[in-house]
Amino acid sequence: ILNNETSSYQVNPDISVVGGLVTLEKPGITTQVTVTFSNNAQYYTSGATDDTTVEQYIVAASDNKLDANTFGQINDYYNEFTGWNTRRDGSGTAYTNEQIVSLNENITLYAQWK
Repeated sequence: ILNNETSSYQVNPDISVVGGLVTLEKPGITTQVTVTFSNNAQYYTSGATDDTTVEQYIVAASDNKLDANTFGQINDYYNEFTGWNTRRDGSGTAYTNEQIVSLNENITLYAQWK
């Protein structure tokens, strides 16, 4: 690939394309990180058995903007989104909506509600 153009294409198991992001894979080197966003319904809603999740793929070890929350509200009582956290109960690392991050490994972020 030169200037975002290819002169020829060969099938190569070390190259994958997901959502327009080209990933060159080399053993032991992470080039892409998956951010899984959870609406965290199990924590906030009595009797909920499933969370809804969406994923974002970002370039590892680079500044990336987190996707905006698209969950709306999870019920009539907990209807104001306040941010993300690495733990369901909010006791982990907090992230703001659309925060710029640099990550080196896959992460799950749980929506926090009030």
